[in-house]
Amino acid sequence: METTGTYWIKTPVVHYISTGDTVDLSCDRNHRDKTMWFGQKTNRCPFIILSAEMNSERRERPSVKFYWSYNSRLTLTWNPRNNSSTLIIRNISESDEGFYFCTLHDRMDNDRVDNFSKHLD
Repeated sequence: METTGTYWIKTPVVHYISTGDTVDLSCDRNHRDKTMWFGQKTNRCPFIILSAEMNSERRERPSVKFYWSYNSRLTLTWNPRNNSSTLIIRNISESDEGFYFCTLHDRMDNDRVDNFSKHLD
């Protein structure tokens, strides 16, 4: 089975932060249909933090589903001007250290996956 599609991988950005800080992780490509945020701890499999999916009828803002046991420290903000999102993690703790990345999925091009990554140290 041959897979085709468009892929973009952005160079990871490293954020050095302190316990108690807030970090904004931007997924700055045009979100058309679905954005998913993942986290990954050292030597562990990635885990889904949240997905944000556009409603095909109402394209004003995506509906958000949290997978990583919803936590009030996590917020997804939406920028309607460029259809991008930002994951905000407040009151950072040592357990938040890891690699974070978003993927974008487009219904028009089901194989297209964009990866944007951030590493929190």
